[in-house]
Amino acid sequence: MGRVDVEYAGYTHRRYDIDPLTPPLVAARLTMLEGYKPSDLLVQLLEGDLQATPPPCDIRQVITEDDWAAYRRLDELWWRESSTDPYDPELHGELSRSFRAKQPHVYSWLVWVDGGARAFLSSWPGENGIGMVEDLYTEPEYRHRGLATALLARCVDDARERGVGPILINASPSDTPKLMYAALGFRPLYLSRSYTRVLNAK
Repeated sequence: MGRVDVEYAGYTHRRYDIDPLTPPLVAARLTMLEGYKPSDLLVQLLEGDLQATPPPCDIRQVITEDDWAAYRRLDELWWRESSTDPYDPELHGELSRSFRAKQPHVYSWLVWVDGGARAFLSSWPGENGIGMVEDLYTEPEYRHRGLATALLARCVDDARERGVGPILINASPSDTPKLMYAALGFRPLYLSRSYTRVLNAK
């Protein structure tokens, strides 16, 4: 762990992720690190068909700089709505650059309504034949219209078109999307945890 500060000198945050394969001693040591905030995720698995008939929607892959600007606008809304910490534009910029570095394996998608992007989700084929869909968000004024379900269907199809079978999705254990995913056919698989520390927070 001491090498992390050497390898990532100059960056404004540190993050460790653990899952059921993490040695218990490592997980225990992470709880002793000062200044790190834990956050849990419920990982859910879809093995069969998505149990939904989504409405027709204008879904487009994020490709151009204008697309990415629209994505970031929604991502900032998500941050301000869901995070318990103040919005940090510098950290958001770091995370955005890190996310874009995952292209072209990760495909990001936007639903367009009323001339603007209103929801996003990403998909990729993952490893060992297990795909992933992640980071689902819908602008509050456009919820309960089937946009999220349409995005999930598109992203599941994309991952499977690229050769995978089972699909994973993450959800907050304390929020309601996990129930929507369960209704669509995802079952609970395991809990993961991350530890994050923001350096020189203003």
